[in-house]
Amino acid sequence: MEYNLLKKFLILSTLALSILCIPLQTTVSAQALKKTEISEAEKAAFAFLKLNNTKPNYSSWIKGSKPYKNASNEEKGEVERLETHRLKWGFQEFNFEDNFLKIKTNVQLQVTEKNEKGTAMLIFHFPHKDKDYIPYFPYDYGGLWIALLVQDLPQFARLKLTEEQYTHIKKYMPQANQVYDGKITMRVRPVSADNKTPFKLDGVDQWLMMGDVAFLKCSIKDDQTEQENDLWEYYAPWYLTETENFLLDELESK
Repeated sequence: MEYNLLKKFLILSTLALSILCIPLQTTVSAQALKKTEISEAEKAAFAFLKLNNTKPNYSSWIKGSKPYKNASNEEKGEVERLETHRLKWGFQEFNFEDNFLKIKTNVQLQVTEKNEKGTAMLIFHFPHKDKDYIPYFPYDYGGLWIALLVQDLPQFARLKLTEEQYTHIKKYMPQANQVYDGKITMRVRPVSADNKTPFKLDGVDQWLMMGDVAFLKCSIKDDQTEQENDLWEYYAPWYLTETENFLLDELESK
């Protein structure tokens, strides 16, 4: 009888200790996940490598990074160990088909007068560039440069507006054909990459990667309130937001 009571006590004690340990384990996991955050430049490099069925040279990548270069000689070994773990985890988890690259950049915006058919257009181009300029977005991969070209971006440079869109935009851009400073925010799906021959862009050898627009938004800041106001949004038919992906995963798991 005493043996059974002792056995029950030990079992309950073990369960209680396990329950007490759960918050600690959760905290440690959250901290560990924080250390595995991946930058947009690293995501671009992962996409470039995976599109070419190539694995990263982690050591070379890390030794070209600021954390490693700024570390003391005594710290370099630990920096390389932690960074190798972080990058290996990130590369394994990254899927370029749904981990889209996030880009936000300055543009100049204009809204035209309505034409004879009653249609106006929202136009954007890049500051200090020719109006036909096709932008690229550079990413540093361990001292090597990857140039992302968003191949369908030019088709969004002149947007036909519905009456509702025109009315909304005129609240923030009241003067037709006047140039306003604005921004575009994009999510881009990488679709192809060339690791055969780099191209010299702005005097630097860069490896080309092509992408498609998954999401694009034009916005403008109110000088008085400092609030950023959305003007126009586009979602590709195949694009799902993070919330929609989460809900879809939840439904499929039931």
